[in-house]
Amino acid sequence: YKRQEGDIGIVCPEPSRIRGIYEAQMARVVERELGPKAADLRRRIEAGGAGAAVWNSLGVLYGRWGLYEQAREQFVAAAGETGYVPALVNLGNLALIGERYDDALLVFRRAHERAPGSKYVLLGLARACYALERYGEAQGHYERLKAVDAELAGRYAFLVVSRKGAVSYTHLT
Repeated sequence: YKRQEGDIGIVCPEPSRIRGIYEAQMARVVERELGPKAADLRRRIEAGGAGAAVWNSLGVLYGRWGLYEQAREQFVAAAGETGYVPALVNLGNLALIGERYDDALLVFRRAHERAPGSKYVLLGLARACYALERYGEAQGHYERLKAVDAELAGRYAFLVVSRKGAVSYTHLT
C-alpha cells in the first residue's frame, strides 16, 4: 500500500475476504441457535414414533434459517404417503420461494384434496395460479379464501385481477 497526498490511510479488505468471514460467522450463529433445537427434534425422530408434525417442525426450523434444501427434505418426510397437509403447504411455499410455480401448484392441489377448506391451502393455490398468470383460477381460490378468512384474504388483495390485468380492490370488505 502506497500512501497518496490526502489519503487518511484506511485500507479496505477485499470483498471476498469479508464475505468469507461473514459466512463463517453466520454459520456459527446458525449452529448455535439452530443446533440444539434441531438436535432435540432429530432425537425425537430417531427414537421412533415421531409423527409427521415433528418432521414438519424440523423443516420449519430449517426454513426459518434459510436452509431450504434441509427444510424440503423434512417436509417430504412429513408429507409421506398420508399427505400431512401442513407439510404439503410448506413444500408449496418453498416451491413459491424458489419460483417453481408449476411444482407449487401441484403440491397445493394435493393438499387441497386432503383439506379443501384450509385457508393456507386456498392461499397457496391462489398465489401459485397468480404467478402462473392463471388469473381466473387465482380469483376463484381467492374468493374461497375470502369466505374462510377475510382478514387473511385482505392481505393478499393483489391476487384479484380484472380481465384487463388491472388489480381490482372492489372485492375487499
